[in-house]
Amino acid sequence: MQFPLNALTFPPIPHSILDRKMSVLLLFPRPYGMISAKKCSIAVQTLYGLSEGFRLFIFGSWTVCCAFGWFDKGATVMIEIYLLEQLDAFARCGTLSAAAEELHISQPTLSRSMQKLEEELDCPLFIRGKNSIALNETGKYAAAYARRILDLHAEMLRQVRTYDRSLHTIRLGSCAPGPEAKILPLLTRCFSEYSVTATLEPDTDALLAGLRSGDYQFLLLPYPVEEEDLYCQFYVSERLCASVDRMHPAYGYKEISFQQMDGQNFVMFARVGIWEQLVREKMPHAKFFKQEDLEALTEITASSDLPSFSTDLSLSLALREPNPERHNIPFSDPEATMRFYLCCRKEIVHRCRRFLKSAAG
Repeated sequence: MQFPLNALTFPPIPHSILDRKMSVLLLFPRPYGMISAKKCSIAVQTLYGLSEGFRLFIFGSWTVCCAFGWFDKGATVMIEIYLLEQLDAFARCGTLSAAAEELHISQPTLSRSMQKLEEELDCPLFIRGKNSIALNETGKYAAAYARRILDLHAEMLRQVRTYDRSLHTIRLGSCAPGPEAKILPLLTRCFSEYSVTATLEPDTDALLAGLRSGDYQFLLLPYPVEEEDLYCQFYVSERLCASVDRMHPAYGYKEISFQQMDGQNFVMFARVGIWEQLVREKMPHAKFFKQEDLEALTEITASSDLPSFSTDLSLSLALREPNPERHNIPFSDPEATMRFYLCCRKEIVHRCRRFLKSAAG
C-alpha cells in the first residue's frame, strides 16, 4: 500500500513535546482519495504512530484527513544513512576536523549533523568542552551500532544488485584466457536470452568467493573443488609452449624444460592469468616484458628475437595470428600442462544441464 505524498504537521513538533497531544493534517491526492476511511486510518496510524480517531473530508480530487491523537515518538525515529556515516567517521577519526576532511564537508556542517542525530535519538552522544568534543559512552555505543548498520546497508546494496544481475546476466570467472575463450561461445549459445560476461582472475580463492556470493555463476579452475554445495566437472587441458624465432638455439626442439629457458628475456601478454605465476615461479632468473595490447605483442614478436609464450589451446583456437617464422615448443615439465574444471553451485545444476552436458563433450 502506498502512503500520502504530502504530510503537514501543526504545530511544529519539537522533541521536548513528542509525548503531547497534537493535530495532524494529511492531504491525499488521487488515487489516495479512493481508499476507505478504515484503510486511511490504518495507514496513518502505522506511518505516523497515531493511536486515536481520524476524520476524513472530501474536497474535489483531494481527501483531507484530520487526526487527533497521541504521537508515539518511538514510531517516528527514522535516521538517514548520511548521519550514521558521519558518526562512524567521527568515531574513527577522533576529531571533527579529521572527520570533516575525510567526508569532504565543513566542520560546522558536521557539527550540525551530529546535533541532528542527537535530536533524532533524543539523547546526548558527545562530551563537549570549550575547544573539544568527544564521544560519551552512549555515543560510543551508538557508533558501534552505526558501523553495523552501514555494513548491512552496503551488504544489502551489493546483494540486491548481484541478484538483479543474475536475472539477466551469466558471469564466468576464469583463471586462464585459453579455457575462457573456448567456453564463451558455448555459454552464449546455451544462454542466448542472457548477457554473458567473463572476468579473468588469477586468484582462485577470489574466484571461489565470488561463486559463493553469487558474483559468478560459473568458474574455470585449475583443480577440482570438492565442496558439498558446489558441482565440478573436468573441462579441458592446456599445455604451455615457448615461442621462439629461427635464430633461437632451441628452434627445432620437440620439447623444452623451464630450466633450459630460465634466465632468458621473454615478451609476454599481460592477461595470461594463472600462467604468469607459474612461469615466474619456475623461471626465477628470467625477465618478463609485459604487453597490455595483444596487437602490439604480435608486432613485437614478429620483429624481435625475444621468446614469448603460447599454449596448444590458444593455437588451436587461433586467438592470435600465427607467425610462420616462430616455432612453438611445448614445455616438458608436468606443471606446464594444466587441467581446468568447470564449477558452479549445485542449486543451479538442474537449470544448466544442457550447457554442462555440452561442456563435458
